Amino acid sequence: MSKSNNSPPINFMFIIFNKLRNIYIFFIFLSIILLYQLSSAQNQEIIKEVEKYLNQIKTAKAQFKQIGPEKGMERTGFFYIAKPGKLKWEYLNPKKITVISNNNKVSYYDYEMEELTKIDQDHTLARLLTTQNISLKKMANIISIIEKKNSVEVIASKKKKINEMGKYPYLVLNFKRKPTLTIDKIIAVNDEITLTEISLTNLDINTPITDSEFKFKNPSFFAPRDD
Repeated sequence: MSKSNNSPPINFMFIIFNKLRNIYIFFIFLSIILLYQLSSAQNQEIIKEVEKYLNQIKTAKAQFKQIGPEKGMERTGFFYIAKPGKLKWEYLNPKKITVISNNNKVSYYDYEMEELTKIDQDHTLARLLTTQNISLKKMANIISIIEKKNSVEVIASKKKKINEMGKYPYLVLNFKRKPTLTIDKIIAVNDEITLTEISLTNLDINTPITDSEFKFKNPSFFAPRDD
């Protein structure tokens, strides 16, 4: 007498297992999408917050400390912005240098060498800080946004990069929450080992700055001469 077998056929159980597995994979995939969308939405809010902060700045003045890629290369001075298009770096130590960017026209004067250099340069940092109505997505490639407890970092590269082979060069804009956003640090990364870090202190926003601050006069030309 043959024994009755009430267990489902193997093929039927295999089909059920596959369906359950597919449903599980689907929900995992859906969770990842929802998590990504939430992260993307948060990033959009941070971008809007950063743009709002930068766009409310009409003028700015701050002290800065710049640390270059070479060991011990530390420079200090003053930093000025006037929108639209004007930016000035006034290096005081260890030697005096003035760099003025006025609508992509850059004047660089070395007081020690008494040399003036003028170049046309579409500088990403200057554009991001001195454009009247900043749109980060239109002006730069947003590589990453990092939100910490008391700060936000926006990592961006030039929209039309000269070096299309990699992510370099790029900028890191660091904002502290005090409690609202305040720009605190700028890091320029040219390659894996060439990094320049600029820390800003005593930031003064929207106090009038005269246009003459951004008009370069060659000091050697106006210096008194011996007859």
